[in-house]
Amino acid sequence: MNQRKKKTLADVAGQNVMLCVLLVMVIVFAVVAKGFLSVTNLLGILRSVAITGVIAFGMTMTIIAGEIDLSVGSTIGLTGVIVAKLAGTLSESGTTCDVTRLPLTQNTEELLMLCSVTDGSATLRNRPEGYCITLSWDARLLPNCLLWLSNRGRTFAPWNGRNLCLGIEPIAAAFDLGESVSAGENPLRRKGVCTSLPFQSGVPLILTHSLHISAV
Repeated sequence: MNQRKKKTLADVAGQNVMLCVLLVMVIVFAVVAKGFLSVTNLLGILRSVAITGVIAFGMTMTIIAGEIDLSVGSTIGLTGVIVAKLAGTLSESGTTCDVTRLPLTQNTEELLMLCSVTDGSATLRNRPEGYCITLSWDARLLPNCLLWLSNRGRTFAPWNGRNLCLGIEPIAAAFDLGESVSAGENPLRRKGVCTSLPFQSGVPLILTHSLHISAV
């Protein structure tokens, strides 16, 4: 009976190699790393693998159906390229700066415009203080988003080089260049970016925004 039980366990382990490896890793890290099994750390791990998990679930369903989707890899690659471009954003001075993490490494004042936003949300995570803030809006009406980056670039009073702040402004405009530029022909409009909204007399236009605060 014992021999049969050992064989059964070996078969199960052989069929679930990756699960066994994961279990061993969890046990090892739980022993050597203090706080590994804390709720905060486990939630952080789940968040970090969430994108891969969603993609894997979708691909599993596709493979079960006997199909294949080659666009997943290219989409992930494109996302990496976009993040890399944000990490090397051209600044006003002609140098590049990484805008994926704040504060910036150099003292500067920058205005960054994200064009043709689809999901209409922006999330800031304050990991040292343990919270995140999400701003949501209707991207069908406001398809662009301005990021006002003030990173100790204002050396005059009353800021005196101490100001660190980020402004997030959903817009349908060409940067902050005003009505005449945004409503007229401009380089962004020629590239298919919406830079103005049509208004009609007597027809209300409702813009909705929401703020959500949660723990990290």
